[in-house]
Amino acid sequence: MKPGVSMLIALCLLMPCALQDHAVTASPAAVEGMVSIGGGKDPLFVAGAKVVLYGDNTMSSTQSNSEGKFTLSALRPGIYLIEADYFGLHSQRKLTIHAGEILQISLELQGSQPGQAGAER
Repeated sequence: MKPGVSMLIALCLLMPCALQDHAVTASPAAVEGMVSIGGGKDPLFVAGAKVVLYGDNTMSSTQSNSEGKFTLSALRPGIYLIEADYFGLHSQRKLTIHAGEILQISLELQGSQPGQAGAER
């Protein structure tokens, strides 16, 4: 058998192993959560809040449903900033997402602080 042919056969046999290892380390993650106003025992869940996730060279967005819930899926591992907005109310936080993780969070909307962009006087 020629050396080039045996090399090609070896590569074909090893390729599935390499692809399987890559699939395990790159398994997608998700963020699931709730958007609310007021914390404590009886928060008011917000329907229709805009939720945006910012990462390196990526952005994903959705809206909270009628129960204030949202899901952002098919995410790569990394560090992200997530924001929620609803008629002048805002929430944001940093997240670290790991491969295959489904991260559960809650975002509590608050008014703008004086001196911040978008603050009303």
